Amino acid sequence: MLVTTTIQGFSLYQIVWLFFIYALFGWLLEVVYCTSLEGVFVNRGFLNGPVCPIYGFGGVAVILFLANFGGNIAMIFLAGMFITSTIELVGGFALEKLFHTRWWDYSDQPFNIGGYVCLRFSLAWGVACILLMELLQPLVMGFIDWVPVELGNIYLIISGLYISTDVVVTTITVNSLNRDLSRLHELQDLLRRPSDKMAEEIFEDYQKWQTEKEKLIEKRSALQARLVKAFPKMRSIGHESILDELKERIRARREKALPQGEAPEDTSSEENK
Repeated sequence: MLVTTTIQGFSLYQIVWLFFIYALFGWLLEVVYCTSLEGVFVNRGFLNGPVCPIYGFGGVAVILFLANFGGNIAMIFLAGMFITSTIELVGGFALEKLFHTRWWDYSDQPFNIGGYVCLRFSLAWGVACILLMELLQPLVMGFIDWVPVELGNIYLIISGLYISTDVVVTTITVNSLNRDLSRLHELQDLLRRPSDKMAEEIFEDYQKWQTEKEKLIEKRSALQARLVKAFPKMRSIGHESILDELKERIRARREKALPQGEAPEDTSSEENK
C-alpha cells in the first residue's frame, strides 16, 4: 500500500523514508551548529532521540511542493524560504502553546515575527532548499531505492515505534503529568543515550579537526619563517622564486671560482632546461 500510493510522484513508502532521513539530518545540523557556537556538546531537539521532526516535515514539504520546479533556482529559493519559514512559525507557536516552552527564539534578530522566524534564517533556509533539491535529494532518493523494500519496511516500523514512544515520554515529562517519574526518567535516559553518544562523537571529531588545523597552520608559519631566513631576498613565499635565488647563488660562486679576467660561461640556457 505504501509503495503503490503516490503523491506528487512519490510513493508513501518514499515519503515516510524522506521524513525519517531529514529528521535525522536536521538533528545532526542542530547539534553541529549549536555545539560549534557553545564550545561544548549540545543535544538539540524537542525529542530525546536523534531526530528533529520539524526538519522531517519541512524536508518532505519542500520536496513535494518544489518537485515540479525542475532546476529553477530562483523559484526554489523563494518558495523554499516561504515554506520553511511558515513551518518554523507554526511549529514554534504550537510548541509554545502546548508545552509553554520555546525551543528557539529570534527576538534579538532584526525583522523577526514574534521571535519564531526572522529574515536572516529565512534567507538561510532558502539557500538550504537549493542545496537540498539540487545536491542532497538525488543522493537520498538513490539510497532509498537501493534499500530492499522488505528491509526498508522493517526499518520504518521500528523507527515509527521508537519515535512514537519518544513523543509520549517527552510529552509526559514536559507537562509533568506523572509525579512518579523514576521509571519514566530511566526510559528517557535509555532513549537519549544513542543520540548523546552520537553527538559526543561528532563534537570530539570536530575538536580533533580544529586541533589538527591549528597544528598545520603553525607548521606552515614555521616553514615560511625558515625559508625567509634561508633566502633573505624573499619578502614572502610566492613573491620571489626559491629557484631564482639558488641560481643567483650558484652563478656568484662560479664567478668567484674563475681565474681573474676570465669571463664565465653563459649557463642560463642550460639552467632553464
